[in-house]
Amino acid sequence: MGMKALITTARSICVFDTDGFWAPIDRGNGLYYGISRFQSKIYVAARRRNIMEGGPINDCGCLIVLDPIIGSLSVLEPNINLRDLHGISSVRGTLWCTCSYDNAIAVMRDGKFSLHYPLGKPISEPFDINHINTVLERADGAYVLAHNRGESEVYRINPLSFGIEWRQKIGRGAHNIWFDDDQIRVCSSLDHSLIGLDGLNIYIGGYPRGYCFNGNIRLVGTNEVASRQDRTGTVSKIIILDKSYAELSSIELTGEGPILDIMEIKDSEFEKFISASQP
Repeated sequence: MGMKALITTARSICVFDTDGFWAPIDRGNGLYYGISRFQSKIYVAARRRNIMEGGPINDCGCLIVLDPIIGSLSVLEPNINLRDLHGISSVRGTLWCTCSYDNAIAVMRDGKFSLHYPLGKPISEPFDINHINTVLERADGAYVLAHNRGESEVYRINPLSFGIEWRQKIGRGAHNIWFDDDQIRVCSSLDHSLIGLDGLNIYIGGYPRGYCFNGNIRLVGTNEVASRQDRTGTVSKIIILDKSYAELSSIELTGEGPILDIMEIKDSEFEKFISASQP
């Protein structure tokens, strides 16, 4: 059984099919990062800055809004600067966007954003202390991942108070969070592996970032290890795994730069996005 997905890269939003087809459906908004369903739409974080365009101090990121019914794309302009956007997720009727430069989470309620600092608000530069890059909603709270540029840590955050209820070190330079039943997993990017607190350790190679699972097939993005200035020209791949993490195949995304996030979509959504993107 195959899978359709949206993939964000350093250059584009792409539709992807495990049969081997993929195509960009949006370009021109810098790096595209987190993907999340929220209410009746799909939201994609876009930094409006590419890898080579300096740092995030002057960022004014936005959200690309995809309508899965008709396949259209629009832009949601934020009321505050969203700097160094990374992962996003729907949490308790709001949309949480990780803003790594400010060590913050921007929460959208009724179309307006406010910044929250679950790990504390930095008082001086550099603000990006923990490099918060992922958020995931679960029934028991919101799970937030701090990359830490080394030994990483996952926090369970109270969605109302933003207080830390649980924390655990896991991975190195980690991205993404998911659960197999109640076992937490991350892409341990600096170890080139997928790891879990229960001892799971699956070597993927490269710099793994981006993950999704439909109950049968797992998709993991992996990128060439390269300096920031050289990443635009690197080769990225989607690794296709079965439920037990055995590799089935891989598909290169030539010319797109690093893969940053992956989310499953329905067959009908896949077709709508392709049709709407055609000239």
